[in-house]
Amino acid sequence: MEKRKWQNINVETSLLGFGAMRLKTKEGQIDEEKAFALFDKAYYSGVNYFGTARVYTNGLNEGFVGKALKRYPRESFYLATKCSFMAFKTKEEFEGIIDKQLESLQVDYIDFYLMHALSKDRLKQMKEWDMMTTVKKWKEEGKIRHIGFSFHDDYDTFIEILDYFDWEFCQIQLNYVDQSIQQGIKGYYELEKRGIPAIIMEPVKGGKLAKFSEDVEEVFKSYNAEASIASWALRWVGSLPGVKVILSGMNEMDQ
Repeated sequence: MEKRKWQNINVETSLLGFGAMRLKTKEGQIDEEKAFALFDKAYYSGVNYFGTARVYTNGLNEGFVGKALKRYPRESFYLATKCSFMAFKTKEEFEGIIDKQLESLQVDYIDFYLMHALSKDRLKQMKEWDMMTTVKKWKEEGKIRHIGFSFHDDYDTFIEILDYFDWEFCQIQLNYVDQSIQQGIKGYYELEKRGIPAIIMEPVKGGKLAKFSEDVEEVFKSYNAEASIASWALRWVGSLPGVKVILSGMNEMDQ
């Protein structure tokens, strides 16, 4: 597994990260047998970055991810979760959310903590509640180690958010088709200029870049018959030097 060094915070992550959002369910519960096998395959293949969020899988995701990762030595992986605005309605609920997350995840600290899906409206709420003062306090208390954000809005909002706080990393949606969507490739280059490490979500566009018509696939195969179609999408974002983790929501073993 290829690893990438984060010079700003002195960690080394696997270039491929495991995003747990798309874990399969059975009768309303996460299919634990299938998911455990996926986690084991990823972990023992060298993946050391695992991402979740409190609101994924109808609120079941953090609890399962904590249960799955509990089987490995804590220092052998990096755990990422998010401050999901959908998980609280009041400032008081927000201020207590971190302890609930630590309990769900069965850990003493979270390596990478993201303000979830930031947008213009959520930036406004963050400012009104002075949320980053609280998040910095969590870091000082050792509950989280690194502070970042994930993003879904336009380029101008992206710059406004970047200017608002001293972010240690950022998670953006990017693939070779969507170079002008949301912050786009222009936003990636802004992160590179500022020295902010990038984590990429939707590198295969939710699976849309994993399979094409036969004539289109033949173009790819003419360059490398052994490479899967999805691997071209992963390698494209992996070719960007500021990218430290490429997240994929793998929920089947063949993926």
